[in-house]
Amino acid sequence: MQKLRCFLTLFICFIIGGTGIAETLNEGQLFTKDQSCQFHYLTNQNTTGWHFEIEEGVCQNKLAQGKMTLSIFDAFQRPVEQIFGYFNQGYWIGNTPLQKEVLTRTSDQATQKLTFLIGKDDFLKALFIGQMSADPKKDNQYGPFILCEPLKMLVVSEDKDLFQTQANQLSLFEKAQKFAIELCPQQETLMLFGSTKIDPKQEDIFFYADLNVQQENARILKTPDTAVSSEQEALSKENISPQTEVNNIDKTPLLQPERIPAFILLSKIMRQPVDAYFAVFVDQINPDNTVFLPKQHLTLKGNALKAGWQVVFGKMNAQETADGQPLSGTFQVSKSVICQEERCRDYHGDIYEF
Repeated sequence: MQKLRCFLTLFICFIIGGTGIAETLNEGQLFTKDQSCQFHYLTNQNTTGWHFEIEEGVCQNKLAQGKMTLSIFDAFQRPVEQIFGYFNQGYWIGNTPLQKEVLTRTSDQATQKLTFLIGKDDFLKALFIGQMSADPKKDNQYGPFILCEPLKMLVVSEDKDLFQTQANQLSLFEKAQKFAIELCPQQETLMLFGSTKIDPKQEDIFFYADLNVQQENARILKTPDTAVSSEQEALSKENISPQTEVNNIDKTPLLQPERIPAFILLSKIMRQPVDAYFAVFVDQINPDNTVFLPKQHLTLKGNALKAGWQVVFGKMNAQETADGQPLSGTFQVSKSVICQEERCRDYHGDIYEF
């Protein structure tokens, strides 16, 4: 137990002493006129002289916390916008009530990221960390930090072997599933990462699994010793105890074109474009840099498109369809990576980013 305390203390010291925060956080620190409350306001604008007023709710420890409604005013006392929902340690987190310790604030180009401590497991000697992200809207202002769409969770442990044995993997999945249900009861998918670092870079991620929280199964895509391919055999049900039999582990990758309808549906539910990535085969590109996939009812757009099998990254936007017609969409491609193998079985790149 003493070793565990030292282990956790070292990580907390790392968090406080060196978060590696990027320079472009797009964040203004706003206060009420009497300086009694602070709010981290995400914006690209110069907020010198701005302030906010509390319409509903109360601050805790001089920070916006809990369910609140805030009105933002510029230096000339003109109203900028009104925002409402839940707040955690001064950060706007939308419709998700959350009271967790904020660990790091970083930016990845325009996307702003916030991590927080979900909990720990004394037996596994591991920390569980969640990540929220906020993207700019059309007016260059930001929406709230979003947690559940998708839900990303990082397991931090000094011991890489923790992620290699079946028994430990099942213990990790059960703990992560418990936390996921507490944080996002309606969310089905959990993206689970593993690293020895609290604020890892892509190369520091040595474990990645995709969990279906509701159906209680998992797909392992990356482990410390190898990047798992779709042809590797799934772990056998017979080797799983009755208590954990529901956690059947399937090692199929998450890149298949069959994922496209799920992304289109997510965009329709969200009523806005959503980040997506998948493998796709492109036979011929039209002169206007578009490709229509009739089977998936999808149009790809973008100068980054190439011929052949590739992994595409970008924004999925659902299209309005008449009653009885299949759900269709448009995918704006921002990046494309050519694959050497069919269905991109050889690709193990950016999807592991936490």
